[in-house]
Amino acid sequence: MTRIEASMEHTQSELRECESEIQEYLLQYNCADAESLRTLVDRSIAFKKIDANRQEQERILRQTGDGLSVAELEAEFTEVDDVDVLPGKLSVLTSDIEDLQSRSERDR
Repeated sequence: MTRIEASMEHTQSELRECESEIQEYLLQYNCADAESLRTLVDRSIAFKKIDANRQEQERILRQTGDGLSVAELEAEFTEVDDVDVLPGKLSVLTSDIEDLQSRSERDR
C-alpha cells in the first residue's frame, strides 16, 4: 500500500467515524437531519453567549451594588420612594447638612 492509499484509507476511516458520531447526535437530540442539528447547535451557541452576558451583567451589578444579589438589589429598588422625588429630597438634605455645619461653626 502506498502512502497516498494509506492516507486515503485513514481519511475515509475518520469520515466514517464523524458520520457515525453525527448519527449519534441526531438520535440523542431527536433531530431529523444534519441541518436540524446545526440549527440546534447554533441556538445553543447563541444561548451560551446570552447567558455569559447575563452572568457578566450580574457580576457588574454585584460589584457596583455593594455585593448584593440581583434579587436583593431589586427589593431595595422597590423600597425606594418615587425616583423623581429623590433629587428634591437630596437638595433638602444637602441644605440641612449645610445649616448644621454653619450652626456647628457658630457654636464653637
